[in-house]
Amino acid sequence: MICRRALGSATWKIILTADEECRLSSIELNGKALEHSERECRVPLFTGRLSVECQDGQRHEIQLFKDDDPLIFKLRKNWLGEGRKIASITSGHFIVIAPTAWTRTGRASVEPDYCADTGFRAHYFYREAGAADECLDGFREWSNSRAETGIELAGEVVFDDSDEGDLFVGEAPILKSSPNIEWARLGEETKSGWGRSFRPNENALPDILDGRQGRFYLRVYDSEERLLDSAAFRRLRNLRRIRVDGRDYGGDFGIVPKPSGHVKTEVCFTDSDNKNIAPALWNKALQNLMPSGAIEVPPNPNSDRILCTLATDTTDANGVVIVLDLPRIRWQLKDDRADLGEWQDTPIIMTRKEFKTSADSKVSMLLLSKRFGSVRAGFDDKEAQPYKRLRKEDRIEIPLAHFVDYAQIYRKQRKDVHFNVEWAQQTVPLVKISADPMPEIMSFTANPAKIGAGESALLEWTTRNAGDTRATIEPVAGTVDNDGACIVRPAETTMYTLTLTDYGTDCISKAVTVTVEQMRPPVNRAVAHVMSTGGGWRCGKGFSYRELQDAGMTAREAARRSIPVDRRRRTSHRTNIKRVRSILDG
Repeated sequence: MICRRALGSATWKIILTADEECRLSSIELNGKALEHSERECRVPLFTGRLSVECQDGQRHEIQLFKDDDPLIFKLRKNWLGEGRKIASITSGHFIVIAPTAWTRTGRASVEPDYCADTGFRAHYFYREAGAADECLDGFREWSNSRAETGIELAGEVVFDDSDEGDLFVGEAPILKSSPNIEWARLGEETKSGWGRSFRPNENALPDILDGRQGRFYLRVYDSEERLLDSAAFRRLRNLRRIRVDGRDYGGDFGIVPKPSGHVKTEVCFTDSDNKNIAPALWNKALQNLMPSGAIEVPPNPNSDRILCTLATDTTDANGVVIVLDLPRIRWQLKDDRADLGEWQDTPIIMTRKEFKTSADSKVSMLLLSKRFGSVRAGFDDKEAQPYKRLRKEDRIEIPLAHFVDYAQIYRKQRKDVHFNVEWAQQTVPLVKISADPMPEIMSFTANPAKIGAGESALLEWTTRNAGDTRATIEPVAGTVDNDGACIVRPAETTMYTLTLTDYGTDCISKAVTVTVEQMRPPVNRAVAHVMSTGGGWRCGKGFSYRELQDAGMTAREAARRSIPVDRRRRTSHRTNIKRVRSILDG
């Protein structure tokens, strides 16, 4: 019995299926006949008992929901494909179908979906392999919600992103049997594949495989022939490693872009001698197979998924499918209406104002994250806030509104700052907040720069990027416009300082000086004395050239100092010589 959901539908159905060896003849549900084909029958109601008769005459009674035992189906990774009904939860991904009135306990990572029987809901469960917990989060009405040991395979495993089970390389895997496993069936996952039933306590899985390679299913049953667990796995003898850009590919693997964005990536499949094994790329592949056997992956997002096959020596012509979802981090902005652009691999450049406006408009940052379930985000080297994705989604949403109260947004920044996430143990810048244009004083002048006492000067100034800045001129003027002029009348030489003050930045200043020249007392005019005819001294017209020469002064210096000269007088008096020398001495 399987569960199935049609493509694009959110409604789960239960189907009874039969293989080539067990064709269906008649089916009744609670005594009422159901329509069916030879291979399958859709079950319309999920309660009661199915009575099944096969074409070989065998009859089977199958119990559906009863009392407090929900219907448990095991699916492939991420709840893909069909689910096969098993007895209890082991490890992996499960759909548990329970009545709508049941109350779920614990944290449900995915909301339940509808069922074809409207009295039931399909709930999503996941349990890690090897988890130590015995009791599960389940339902209040579910008394037997215990985890059981299921299929455990041991061997050398190479990681890939396929949902077809683990990829074992080298020697065949070993089944770790538990006491409640009575018998098992191993088969190939092909339409006409080989299959064999065996008892795990009598036969080892490698002996049953007998060197086979390919894709297999393994189902284990208890003594009452109830299916306990189901698993798929693949096996390749020659493969040893998958390497991406020289590193081993693994579950914690992540590819961080360079400053210019993602670049070409090289994928290699290697054997035990570290030689490349050339895969076969699927039709219309966006990657290139190189002569060396390596796969060259372009940086565009559509090429991140690689689908290829590695050949086996069996009749399976298609080989073993390998799936790689290269975890190259990408991001974009999104608001309530739609995505705001293409996936980015270089920082989105924004100003503080643009970041805040986007945050006020409920814009979020989306991370494309198929590999990592959680990240931490923040500014610069402080990725403090954690964000997670739900299991069914491949994106992590980070609301920008969570960061508008950070200093990098509400304070002006002299240099660029970055909004980052921690991804694959590395810091990746998603947004570059551009440095704010700092206020500048373009000019600050005084005209004239020298004045006399009682005169005035004009101070003029211009600034740039000073929209929210407070401008002041000290002394006297106080707060002024960012661009302007004012008249000052200093009584003495004064230095005026223009200062721009902005919250969150240092003050910016520039100064000019207005020099005040005091009035000098008039200088006494030098007067030459000459002998009068009456025998006394009188004031002459000026000093003779001889007196200037004897005092050490040239005629040019006398003219510069406005010293009068009498060109006709030839005499020289000691008193006049001293007077000229006193002028020279200052």
